[in-house]
Amino acid sequence: MRKLGLWLLVLLALAGAAAIAYYFLKPSAPNVGLEFSKPDQIYVGVPFTLTVSYSNSSDQVLKDSKFSIQLPSDKSVAFLGQPVDQVVREESLGDIGPGSVNQENINLIALSGAQSFKRVTAKLNYTTQSANGTAYEASSNADLSIGLPAVNLTILTPQSANSGENFDTDVKIQNNTADDLKNITLNLSYPPVFKFVKSDKDGLVNNQQFNWPVLTKNQSDDIVVNGNLLGVDLSRYDFTASITANYMGQTYTINSQTSQTSISQSPLVMRTTINGADSANFVAQAGQALEYIIYYKNNSSVALSNLKLSAGLVGAMFDFSTLKTEDAIFNSITNVLNWTQQNSPDLAGLKPGEEKRASFQIKLKSTFPIERLGDKNFTLKLKDLTLESPTVPPGVAAQKTVSI
Repeated sequence: MRKLGLWLLVLLALAGAAAIAYYFLKPSAPNVGLEFSKPDQIYVGVPFTLTVSYSNSSDQVLKDSKFSIQLPSDKSVAFLGQPVDQVVREESLGDIGPGSVNQENINLIALSGAQSFKRVTAKLNYTTQSANGTAYEASSNADLSIGLPAVNLTILTPQSANSGENFDTDVKIQNNTADDLKNITLNLSYPPVFKFVKSDKDGLVNNQQFNWPVLTKNQSDDIVVNGNLLGVDLSRYDFTASITANYMGQTYTINSQTSQTSISQSPLVMRTTINGADSANFVAQAGQALEYIIYYKNNSSVALSNLKLSAGLVGAMFDFSTLKTEDAIFNSITNVLNWTQQNSPDLAGLKPGEEKRASFQIKLKSTFPIERLGDKNFTLKLKDLTLESPTVPPGVAAQKTVSI
């Protein structure tokens, strides 16, 4: 045991001596420098040039040298003319002689990160004749000071609007730079339930896009779009405006803003029961007879007239041959029930605070219509329940009063 311990100590001593020898005898890295030259002011959306100088101050040739530049991983800065996803660029430089000073000019564009710093990293990888295969790397960082967006963008929508009520969406832009900007495009994105009515600007392509061939220095402009939302009470919808610019065949989004509008509580309020229970929590059984009652109430201060009520039925378990209703017309192609004052006198008028009801009965199939292996979890839907009146309360800019 004592001999084994002695041998272990000898081996450890030899390993340590070898490590020390390698440390002192290994080839030293040549004196290589990397320096940045960058603009003092960088606008989001305006191309700029970052210059990286690399120098070989040694007496050795840098062989098989490769230069690389790495951009921020959050894609806030992009290589001009290249896809935004590309965050690293490499270039083979070959051999760099002793005393050489060279530079790389990298054309970039900031896409986000206004009023912040973004770090880029430059690296030079190489070897030398005397390195015996040892690879070296010189690296340096630069923090880019990103200022204001080249084009300021604001989108304004009302906090809430009645379903079907026309309202304005106001989009304002301004060139923040002291230079003219070319081919600036505004793109508007509406919710699916938004209905475009008009705009105060001619040349709006597809009601969503407008282009400025030249946006002169410090120029401001605005576009007003008028339309309405038709949706469920208290639902919230996003309106998005974005500014794009095209450089070297690549389109870049240089600013984007979103505003949200909700649908106000409708003057018409509806609720539904099934067999006297809350429809939201009702669990039906195969073969069961269901009675749907739709309650509707006028919460406005004016009487509503000539109301129309419709409801769609969706579900493979419905036995439509058993549908019964006294005052609705059923479309067997769309499976939609329609009530009007011609068939339901109650819909002729609804006084302030008054509540009325409409109903229908239908049975479910006694067996599940299973045709495929995945047929399960059958559901019954009362879809697109809609109540409307041409009467509009005072102060509401809508063509009709609608509840969905």
